[in-house]
Amino acid sequence: MGDFHGLAKRWFLPRLGLSPRVLLRWTLLFIVACAQLRSPQSGPVACNNPKLSVPVQFHGKKLQEAPDLTTPELLIINAQLNRFECQDTAASRLTAYHRDHPEDYRSNFLLARILSLHANPTGAQRVLRETLQDHPEFVSASVLLGLITLDQSDYRGAQVALVQALQLSPTDLWANLASLALAARENISLDAAKQLLEIAKDDKFDGFAREYAIATITRLNELPRSMREEAYRAALGFVSITPLATKTEDLAEFLIEERKDPAQARRVLKKFLTTSPDAEYAKVLLAETYLLEAEAISPTPKNANAALIAEAKALFGNMSPLTRHLSVRPKLTRLQSLLAHAPIDAASKD
Repeated sequence: MGDFHGLAKRWFLPRLGLSPRVLLRWTLLFIVACAQLRSPQSGPVACNNPKLSVPVQFHGKKLQEAPDLTTPELLIINAQLNRFECQDTAASRLTAYHRDHPEDYRSNFLLARILSLHANPTGAQRVLRETLQDHPEFVSASVLLGLITLDQSDYRGAQVALVQALQLSPTDLWANLASLALAARENISLDAAKQLLEIAKDDKFDGFAREYAIATITRLNELPRSMREEAYRAALGFVSITPLATKTEDLAEFLIEERKDPAQARRVLKKFLTTSPDAEYAKVLLAETYLLEAEAISPTPKNANAALIAEAKALFGNMSPLTRHLSVRPKLTRLQSLLAHAPIDAASKD
């Protein structure tokens, strides 16, 4: 939808007599309606009764998520959007809510969230900016605009939106969280990063907020390695949008590539695979840990590293996932030689 406004001005608007704002809303509602077709209004029971956000005490402040969303239905939809499996149900409910309450501008915040979650930040920003033109006091819109702008690494734009939000609502949870993320990213503030790590490890915060804190920390290579490892490990302790398999694999890759500790990564992966034995990429990484240790003994197959090579091979009936993984990573292609031949004992006789 990136060129939608230009197309609208050239073609649709002169013929339909609609303002860009109205036509944009129609387009967004069409997106939401498509989700409604995929997910019936009834939805899973857990999605229809989501856990609503409650105030959290943190560093002397009582933080509340989206405090200006007071309508029960909008609060439910907002909570549903925090869970991946409930996002289509949320879109369906929002479609129905907008049909019954077209005058409620606060639903624009949720429309923007849906666009942002579906990788359309440009559309989300347009909705938020248009809403704020008429309702500059709408804190949730300013906060979300700041979050999206920060995600685009526009630190100045993010700061403008977040300062405005915090002036109106100093205890807005996401305004405070985004401000910490901004300080950590722009200034590499160790104090801000430590507070984000506190949030990541604090089960009083919901999974969406904790995961955002973790993502901010783990992407900053300038932070101490120990802090980033703590963040990766904290992610394993709660349910969130990101599947446990992905979290486990992220930690394992960190341990392999940055800690240079394949044995530690292997412990993490083997624990996960006991309950998810079919997780293919986890098995690929596990095989990689065996091959890295085998290579440390000898860069070619020998009796001394034969057991480790055998462990790697035993994980697969078909070796193609492992060989494909090694072939597309320049730093790992050398490990293929360990799979190519059986070990030779130089002391043995034919």
